[in-house]
Amino acid sequence: MKSREGQRRSPQISRWLLLGAASVLVAGCFGNRAIPDVKQEVELPEQFARPPVEEGVSINAAAPKLNAWCSDFGQQELDGLVDQAFEGNLNLMASWARLDQSMAVARQSRATLFPSITADASAGANRQLMSATTVGPNGQPTFNFEPDVVGNYRISIGASYEVDLWGKLAAQREAAALDVEATRADIEVIAFSLTSQVAEAWFDVLAQRQKRDLVEEQIELNERYVELLELRLAQGQGSALDINQQLQQIEQLRSQIETITQAEVLAMQRLAILVGKPPSAGMSMVPEGVVELPELPALPDAGVPADLLERRPDLRRSYKQLEAANRRIAVAVRDRLPTVRLSPSLFLQAIKVGDLLDEIFWSATAAISQPLVDGGRRAAEVERAEAAQRQAYYTYANTLLTALQEVEGALVSEHYQRRFIDELVKQKEIATVTLELSRERYSAGSIDFLRVLTALQSLQQIEQNLVDAKRRQLSNRIQLCRALGGTWTRDLEAPTPDEEGVRYE
Repeated sequence: MKSREGQRRSPQISRWLLLGAASVLVAGCFGNRAIPDVKQEVELPEQFARPPVEEGVSINAAAPKLNAWCSDFGQQELDGLVDQAFEGNLNLMASWARLDQSMAVARQSRATLFPSITADASAGANRQLMSATTVGPNGQPTFNFEPDVVGNYRISIGASYEVDLWGKLAAQREAAALDVEATRADIEVIAFSLTSQVAEAWFDVLAQRQKRDLVEEQIELNERYVELLELRLAQGQGSALDINQQLQQIEQLRSQIETITQAEVLAMQRLAILVGKPPSAGMSMVPEGVVELPELPALPDAGVPADLLERRPDLRRSYKQLEAANRRIAVAVRDRLPTVRLSPSLFLQAIKVGDLLDEIFWSATAAISQPLVDGGRRAAEVERAEAAQRQAYYTYANTLLTALQEVEGALVSEHYQRRFIDELVKQKEIATVTLELSRERYSAGSIDFLRVLTALQSLQQIEQNLVDAKRRQLSNRIQLCRALGGTWTRDLEAPTPDEEGVRYE
């Protein structure tokens, strides 16, 4: 038969077991919400919609992993500038600093795993009346009050720990860790954009140089025509009008040199800013011998749309933000549940310093608090967190749609730009023949020189258009590489800061 003490303990144990079971049940009810599947919002196709690959166009079959920049343009100087940009671009440096901030916040959130311990020491003294008892001659006690200084010395060590009964603090830590991952992915987004910007500025410089060389050749050719016209005029077979028209064409070409030079200088200034240097430093970044635009490398294999979820850092960032928003819903919901806090402490106290170690005192407190009335603040926070998750979800879905459009748009641009260049090449061939025929007929006296001038202007304009078209083709490839994403940015490391340049006042 059970003792009375055992009978008293049994209900207590039952109540604690019941409370523990209820805690587990409630924690489960207020767990993380299911993260919405973006495929419910965006229908992810099995293949990219793209024009058919034309005959003679090679595809880089080794590209699906995209563990490096998808196009090798064969420009070592360009690769070197990209490396410089990773080390010196100020926008990228600011992003690394944001990552440090995010990591510090995550470390702060992990502090809730441990108790908060504080030490306090105090010393004080006050002057007060102290009673003293003496015995008089008649044997009667006499009470005297005399002022005296009394000390009060105290040393204490206290701890405070919140019991994560419902998992609220764990959800906060998970959200902070996901913020770190999202910030890191954002750095990779900037790295992709930075690589594209450096390549664009580099090819702008080369395109302007190639166009300037072309215009200078065209000016030289037109000057030879002027010499020919002057010779014919001296022989009585030409006219001053033909010479003036040709001189006008030369001046038009010379005016283009100024515009071309302006565009080249501006592109070099952009390069300097991208690598973190003053604009004037860009004048020496592209060697003078580098003039011709490179040939377009093999077309990278785009893979399937589902690959973008892993390869595109902006999609990884959006998903991590969605996960973090989901955790913060759990934080907001669990903040409405009771909070349990433990507060043990040890302290020494005495009126004299030498007596402090005579005895150690302690206290332990367990407190539970339940929000009852807060004016709807916590309920509103739950609604805000849920709305923030919906925002993150739709942002993620829109980012995925944008990624699909960027890839398919780049593939379409690649296809039609190639066909446009093919047509320009054909136009150039026809214009060349037209110029030869018109020149022969002019020499034979069948036509006037205006027909020759018109054919010459047409050919020279097509030649310039061809340079612009090839530059645009390279830009399309750069955008395709950026749209396809890749895994190569995951190996990026933060550059070592120049601490000598940092000053604190």
